[in-house]
Amino acid sequence: EVAPAPHTMRWQWVACAAVAARLLPCVARVWGCDKGGFGLESSGCALLEDVSSSVQVVTPMTSFVRARECVALMDKGHDPFASELCHESPLVLVVVELMLHAVVPELVLDLLFVTADVLAALAFGRFAAGLRTQQSAWQRKQLDTLAVQKPRSAQLLRESPVAELPALGRWQAAAMYLWNPFVLLTCVARSTAVFDSVAIMLALSLALQGSHGKAGAALALAASKSLYPITLLAPLVLMARRPGLLVRCMAGFGAGMAALLALCWLIVGSWQFVSATYGVLLSVEDLTPNIGIAWYLFTGMFDHFRVFYLIVFQYCCFWFVIPLALKFSDAPGFLAFVLAALLTVFQPYPSLAHVGLATSLFVPWSFLAPYSRYAFGIGTLMIVCPLILCPLTWNIWVHSGAGNANFFFSATLLFAATRLVFVTDVANAYRRWQFGLEHGEACDDTLGFAEVEAVVEPRPKGAKPKAQ
Repeated sequence: EVAPAPHTMRWQWVACAAVAARLLPCVARVWGCDKGGFGLESSGCALLEDVSSSVQVVTPMTSFVRARECVALMDKGHDPFASELCHESPLVLVVVELMLHAVVPELVLDLLFVTADVLAALAFGRFAAGLRTQQSAWQRKQLDTLAVQKPRSAQLLRESPVAELPALGRWQAAAMYLWNPFVLLTCVARSTAVFDSVAIMLALSLALQGSHGKAGAALALAASKSLYPITLLAPLVLMARRPGLLVRCMAGFGAGMAALLALCWLIVGSWQFVSATYGVLLSVEDLTPNIGIAWYLFTGMFDHFRVFYLIVFQYCCFWFVIPLALKFSDAPGFLAFVLAALLTVFQPYPSLAHVGLATSLFVPWSFLAPYSRYAFGIGTLMIVCPLILCPLTWNIWVHSGAGNANFFFSATLLFAATRLVFVTDVANAYRRWQFGLEHGEACDDTLGFAEVEAVVEPRPKGAKPKAQ
């Protein structure tokens, strides 16, 4: 059992405030926008519409507006996947259709997305708290081992600022997830990527608790919708330390994928949805701008180069799983963060929902900040690029007509580079933290990564310093 963190009640209120912030747009849509109340029809409702259609928040794969149009085609007896409009999973379309036929559809839809976000936060809270407990136990074990091998190093490490990892309670982690600005915008925009986040967080939480079969089935739910979460099967497999648990995880994932694909076939009546969903993801046929870089490159690319660069992009999404799984085989939770962060860079249709998922998975590893080299610069650009630069350059290009696509692409390229530096910097910080505890070395801001004995004991006169 995870020991309750201090100030649990305070974090519960913080989480409730985040849920209330998600319900405000619901009130505006139902009683403000539709009925003209509260004076929101000219400002707040326009803002909600802008967020719901923002290319930073939604993509052709996660747009609720497109899903609604696909449901309208289904109601008229047409096959939505016969057009180039619909790239959503048939399961999501069925859920949206049921919600639209409710008595107050806008209210029910908003409550659906808010409930999904809350479930993802609760699952993430259990995962993050359990992971922090494991990290603290491993660090204490390493310090006890160092106390025998290198007593002076162990003593100085115990007196350092990172000697005892800060407590992370379930409600504290859940509140951090709910107040993540990228996650909040995703929920307000009704992006269907919320359902991906729920399935992924449930899979990670169940795997950490030992329910590997259920974890595989939960990950299958996410992979059946957007394909790329299949890469997160690697950390689930690494969490299953015994062969029996590994077989159970793989069986759960395989059975879940087979059942979900069969259910999609029963809904549609054909396999045409495969090419409209997974096929578009792999072939990058829809070139609607987003916060990635694939849309710009494939827009101006000659056809005879297209296949080569498609292979390169998909290679980056899937091949990195193998070397990273070998490198971080002892830390499946950290591997999940690294893979989620890399997918925000290399997959062809990223959105702020994927960035929110990756940054949330960093919360259990936030104690690595003292080991980071570029924390301030990365943190600043992670906020400025998507929330200021991207909307500004999009407005210059599309609305005012004062610029072209290069303006928006420059902002998305900077944001992609920032995400890549972010994940590499955190990976380097993790290795420094781990190496320091295993070998009795410490991170020093002025001397770099130096042995504790070399820092404490003065060098003899004339002696050359050790290479850092």
